[in-house]
Amino acid sequence: MPLKIRRDNLATHAVVLSVVGELDLVSHDELDDAVDAAVRNDPTDLVLDLTGLTFCDSTGLGLFVRSHRRMTDCGGRLSLVGVQPQVLKVIKLTGLDAALRICPDVTVALAG
Repeated sequence: MPLKIRRDNLATHAVVLSVVGELDLVSHDELDDAVDAAVRNDPTDLVLDLTGLTFCDSTGLGLFVRSHRRMTDCGGRLSLVGVQPQVLKVIKLTGLDAALRICPDVTVALAG
């Protein structure tokens, strides 16, 4: 399934990227480009809504880590929301759940 990304700007400080499909070596660049475009205006919050993400390989995990570092380096934060069980399992197996901010939904991610 090809990756689909929808961008929503919430106020001037937050960008939400909704990701649908599979995040792997083939689709990685598409999300990477969307993240680059999203952080150009220095939002304080970048939210990746993964509700529709059905698969994530190591290239996707690496993208999450780089996006997290990029946001923290500029004083912002990255939140992953709506992480499906199969993707959350991979995140937990790698120990990235200790480093990445995971929230149940966009409202919670932007509230705290």
